Amino acid sequence: TPGVSLPPMNATSVSSSATTAAILTTTENVKGMTRIIKHSSKEPSIEQTILFQIAPLANGKSVVRISHYSGVLTTSSSTFTRNGRSGTFYFEAIEVTPKRTGNYTFTSNSTIDNYGYLYTNPFNPLNTTSNLLTHADDNENETSDQFSLTCALQADTSYTLVFTTFDPDLTGPFSIFTLGPSRISLRRLSILSTFSIATTFKTPAITVASNYSSALDMNSSMFTRNGRSGTFYFEAIAVTPKRTGNYTFKSYSTIDSYGYLYTNPFDPLNTTSNLLTHADDNEDGTSDQFSLTCILQAGTSYTLIFTTFDAGVTGLFSVVAVGPGRVSLLRKNITPVPGMYDTINSRQLTERNHEYRAVTLQPVIASNYSGALNNNSPTFSRDGTSDIWYYEAIQAIPKRTGNYTFKSYSAIDSYGYLYANPFDPLNIASNLLASSDDDETGIDDQFSMSYPLEAGANYNLIFTTFDRSLTGRFFIVVSGPARVILRSMNTTLKQSSTTTSTTVASRCKYYRLKISACFILRVLRKSGAKTYLKYPHCGLWYTFFSLAAAL
Repeated sequence: TPGVSLPPMNATSVSSSATTAAILTTTENVKGMTRIIKHSSKEPSIEQTILFQIAPLANGKSVVRISHYSGVLTTSSSTFTRNGRSGTFYFEAIEVTPKRTGNYTFTSNSTIDNYGYLYTNPFNPLNTTSNLLTHADDNENETSDQFSLTCALQADTSYTLVFTTFDPDLTGPFSIFTLGPSRISLRRLSILSTFSIATTFKTPAITVASNYSSALDMNSSMFTRNGRSGTFYFEAIAVTPKRTGNYTFKSYSTIDSYGYLYTNPFDPLNTTSNLLTHADDNEDGTSDQFSLTCILQAGTSYTLIFTTFDAGVTGLFSVVAVGPGRVSLLRKNITPVPGMYDTINSRQLTERNHEYRAVTLQPVIASNYSGALNNNSPTFSRDGTSDIWYYEAIQAIPKRTGNYTFKSYSAIDSYGYLYANPFDPLNIASNLLASSDDDETGIDDQFSMSYPLEAGANYNLIFTTFDRSLTGRFFIVVSGPARVILRSMNTTLKQSSTTTSTTVASRCKYYRLKISACFILRVLRKSGAKTYLKYPHCGLWYTFFSLAAAL
């Protein structure tokens, strides 16, 4: 089953720059789950999911949707000059229209080194900086020459995604996958290139992240937040952007945080004076870390206040500012003035100099895998009985040592296991590292489990179901400090060589024989009853292996 990250495409797999014209789609609706499947018109036997929509059940659980677009750059494609570089760059413009507001990620897949741009409309090939939202060369951790860019998009608003190449005069087929909270309409745009290309362009806007790390402790400044009772520790941060534009400030901490952004001066005795914006949780209210966005002027000083949602809380924190330019983030002293003694435990509001251990922020990188359980999937017994559960074994190889979280998305109630190598379907307790039924909240029927993994080590992730004999499609997202290679192991498991081992426990008179029993049972079952009558010893072997598998 193809996942989100596909191997490089074959040059013969795409015949035109508008491959959607040669695509037949099938729409299925199974128990409220919509699946749209692409069939190759040239090879009807090959199916590829272009929009894998894992819809919620009746209780309204979260949704993850993937949309797909295929095209090709040829010598007839539109051209422009990229980033003022010399030479001709072929490009294809794609109209992007999301169905729901939220964060969307666009990932390219091609044999050519490519480059991606995302614009609000209109896109002007003579001015590649106009209306530019974001752009990308390589993926997040720069381990691939395929671009990956993420941006917050508004529902039913049209944007333009431009696929081009890193070097001039390159052509070839490509695919683009989008991951986000809803389906995205992806449609080829015709950009006429009957104009003379200018030779000089300004450098496109760049999204730059600036980081600030510190801590709140009992020596930090205090105020009363929003007129609430109690003492709230805070830290004032001087913010000076280098370039005019839209900036977003996000907090990262183990404590429930609250953020304020002010024009100068900030008055801790009047928290509404000069207030530009403030935030408690992130945009969708799913995190207790604030996220606030505001247009800032280059060279102008602002004050960002990091404080807590509840009174009397201390702890480490970091703030990341993202925008079109670097932002100077400096700890700010609050100068005491007459009368700046409060009802806050009669303590003067003054800033003290402290040295804190730096907070290192690790990037969170998501790796994706999609698959399906069907009647041909391998089976095992999850509870030691004779009942069967279909499963898919997935090889997981992390690129960096760290803590990783595995989360499933499916319309079926799922169960997950994580193993060190090897995984033995006849002994599911052997080499088991972690297992999970529901997520952290216990109210979702999708598993979520976290475990520290070693870089380069092989692990086995097992996707199966909570109830026996269930089939269906599924999607897995692995998040952690680096990319994780995810590959199906089902073929390897089915064709594994026969191995024999015997374990004897004399107290229980317990004998266990492992001779790839699942594989042999499957062969015997396919032989049918006539085989048993013709060769009676087959029935004896069938009974023997059934007992071995059950034990």
